Amino acid sequence: MYLEFLKKFKESVLNMNEVSLKLINHGLQLAVGVCLIGLGTYIINKQLYIFNFLGEQFGMHIMLAGGSLFTQFIIGGIILDIIQKRRGT
Repeated sequence: MYLEFLKKFKESVLNMNEVSLKLINHGLQLAVGVCLIGLGTYIINKQLYIFNFLGEQFGMHIMLAGGSLFTQFIIGGIILDIIQKRRGT
C-alpha cells in the first residue's frame, strides 16, 4: 500500500510543469538561505552575548520564517501545477 503511494507520488512529481518545478527549486533555496541566516544570528548571539535573550529570539523567529517560506513555496508550486494542468497548458 505504501509502495503504491510512493510510486504515484514519484510519478506526480516527475510529471510536474517546468515552471512549478523552478518555483519550488528556487523557493527552497531561498528558504534554506533564510534558515541559515537565522541559524547564524542565533549562534552569534548565543556565543558573543551571554544574556542577550532578544537576539536569540530574533534568530529563532528568522528560522521559523524560513520554515514557513519552505512550506509556502511547495504548496504554491503544487497549486500552480494544478491550475496549469486544468487550463491545458
